[in-house]
Amino acid sequence: MAETMIIPESTQEIEEFLLAAQTKQDSIPPEDQFLSEEVANELEDLNTNFPLAVSTMETAEGVKINKVSMADSALNLLKKHGICILTNVNLHIYYGDYPTSVRPFFLMSKDSATFPKMTTKLSILNVSEHISTGIAALPGLGLPVPSEFTAAQNLGLRQSYITKSTAANTATENFNTEVSNVAQLRETFAVFYPKLRKELDFHCKDMNESAKRDYLRLWGVKYDTVSEGTEISILTKYADGGAVVPGVPIRCGQKDTKATKKVPTPAKKGVKGVTNAHGSLVLKTTQTGNLFLVCKHPECVELAYPIKVEKGKNISVTLHLVKLPPEV
Repeated sequence: MAETMIIPESTQEIEEFLLAAQTKQDSIPPEDQFLSEEVANELEDLNTNFPLAVSTMETAEGVKINKVSMADSALNLLKKHGICILTNVNLHIYYGDYPTSVRPFFLMSKDSATFPKMTTKLSILNVSEHISTGIAALPGLGLPVPSEFTAAQNLGLRQSYITKSTAANTATENFNTEVSNVAQLRETFAVFYPKLRKELDFHCKDMNESAKRDYLRLWGVKYDTVSEGTEISILTKYADGGAVVPGVPIRCGQKDTKATKKVPTPAKKGVKGVTNAHGSLVLKTTQTGNLFLVCKHPECVELAYPIKVEKGKNISVTLHLVKLPPEV
């Protein structure tokens, strides 16, 4: 069966190719090296800068995931505290401590105990701000201020969320910058690769095809027979520090079943595997389209990472897992 050359496309493939090519270049005595000065310099620069940029991007992604998770938790806590305060206000009205006229202070209708909507970040913050002004208005009406679930507590939670949200936004911007840096280096590599291959091909012009393939393999050029399926190279790391996570069960497939039920049922089909001691795993799937890498580690938050699989186009991805908080 004829062999087909694999053009490096994924991050891992590009890194492996650059390392192999630079290693081969360095192994040739200076007087026998045949690459042009321009191509040799570009190879050295890319072999240094591309892995560094990828590592920086992966670290930035881990920081972003961790900061966003912290901000989401803080927002959820603020929402819960706000619900407790609104519930308390309605209980005081029910008991007769407050008149119904206090409800509009807290964005509720005078004649209804229904809470204001808290479905977005802005709406949760808006309710929190009205809690501060609403409770502050009670003494002026001769009404007691609740001693449980206080406005001061709510304000503290709001300030905590704002701080963590700002950190999450900064981390997201930093990650986006690093993604852009890697993308630019990919474009540089896309221009560089044909130039290097042209010089390698010229050096091998007098070799037969078999000898040429064997020699180019030493430079990191890979060949493969046409086969069905797509390989997904996975690396798992902790989001808070970048350390690899071994022993992570991962399934590639749909997140939920497509059964006609009102409540989606978690899917179970798809190729499965467990990361090795180095946090690595390679899955091979014949499925295509929009899928998920579902990770269920007992010490981490369950992760369903979306991927798009195209037939024969291998994928390399780093998954950042968020540790579960210790049990109290």
